[in-house]
Amino acid sequence: MILSIEAKENLRNILQKEIGLDRTSDFSDEDLDRIGLLLLTILAENLKMKVKNA
Repeated sequence: MILSIEAKENLRNILQKEIGLDRTSDFSDEDLDRIGLLLLTILAENLKMKVKNA
């Protein structure tokens, strides 16, 4: 699974604000896909736990 171009651009912008341009300038599209999918997986697991505990 890969992120859309818009999602990658949004993620890159957020990462640049949070950790700096110097650290994110070398991120490839593949790196952004991996980071984005990791964040989405964490979010999904968190939501599943909230639903289970509700």
